[in-house]
Amino acid sequence: SKNLFEPGDTIASRIEPSFADKISEKLFPIVGRLDSTFIYFNDKLKTKVNTMVDNLESTTLSVKYIASENRQNLQILSKNLAILSQSLIETEKQIKPILANTNAFTDTLSKLEIQKTVKKLNSTLAQVNLLLEQTNSKNGSLGKLIYSDSLHENLNRSAKDLDKLLIDMKERPSRYVHFSVFGKKDK
Repeated sequence: SKNLFEPGDTIASRIEPSFADKISEKLFPIVGRLDSTFIYFNDKLKTKVNTMVDNLESTTLSVKYIASENRQNLQILSKNLAILSQSLIETEKQIKPILANTNAFTDTLSKLEIQKTVKKLNSTLAQVNLLLEQTNSKNGSLGKLIYSDSLHENLNRSAKDLDKLLIDMKERPSRYVHFSVFGKKDK
């Protein structure tokens, strides 16, 4: 330097920002954007979960209402189908002598169609009865959906756990984000 200092002069100094200060300066805007993103995601997730729960509750109430409103009709239908099945069996008994007087081809064809119809009807009645039993039972899937609110409770519990995780990520980001400029340390 061309300027020489005299004894007692004050030397002006300056501090250059450290490497950590430079990194922090670049990292803080990113952390702010991440925080905004997590808040946005959390709000959207809460809205979606609440909508799903509301829709599920509405659907459950609708199914419950339909089942209760139509239970008597389904029972009447089941009884009528049983009567119809019995009537078809009786009709089959009456038709057999008539069919015996026709040619072999017509006889075979008619018996197959009547037996097929009766088998399908009996199968359908059995399925309707099974469906009604499962719906009325609290042990079946549909019964559990109608009579239990565990799905709603599980969704609420999951949303609370997600809130806790997001709060912890916001308060302690170093637990979740590991950043090294120089690479991994050898241990």
